[in-house]
Amino acid sequence: MRFSDASSSLNACLTSHVPAITLGVFVSRRNCHYAEANVSTEQSTPRQDARISRAHGHQKWPRCNQPAPRQGPQAPDSVALLMNAGPATAANALPKRRRISARSDFQKVYAEGQRYDGRLMAAFLRANNRAEHRIGVTASTKAIGKSVDRNRAKRLLRELFRRNQSEIGGLKRNYDWVLNGKRALLSSTEELRFREFRRIVEQVGRNEREGIRGSSPTVREGS
Repeated sequence: MRFSDASSSLNACLTSHVPAITLGVFVSRRNCHYAEANVSTEQSTPRQDARISRAHGHQKWPRCNQPAPRQGPQAPDSVALLMNAGPATAANALPKRRRISARSDFQKVYAEGQRYDGRLMAAFLRANNRAEHRIGVTASTKAIGKSVDRNRAKRLLRELFRRNQSEIGGLKRNYDWVLNGKRALLSSTEELRFREFRRIVEQVGRNEREGIRGSSPTVREGS
């Protein structure tokens, strides 16, 4: 064989294997990249799950501006508990048998009873033969004024009598009471009204102990 023919055969053989070698290198490189990518993914630090675990999954973050929990009813003031019963209702109002309504009964108290004068009211008392005290109230136009004021004065006088039953019950005898309201009654405080009425009761008790009848004492501040 000549040298030229041998050289041509060798070149043809080498040329025929070049594509195969190139494809093999390409495939090898792709495999290397895929392997590197997988190794990099496996070796990277796993991300922590941002969600809360199931045991605490339903918990809520506290809100900053949540309103304070509503408190239950407050305990009543100790001073209010010591007060006597409040305004009269159908359940605790004085029964009719304890009210003076007949004109003749009013006239008897004025004519035969004792008078106790105060700054807010005048009280007329006449001993009765009953098992309990009775009350009658008056508020004249001359002393009080217009109708709305007269009605309020009468209501205040009835309340004084009703809410002082414990003091009245300490008297030895039972009386028919007629209370006449004065103008100063309307502008007075509850404390002043109670204080004056209780002084009247105390004066009646002193008169009972001393056997004084038929007098008309004046109830003054501090007496």
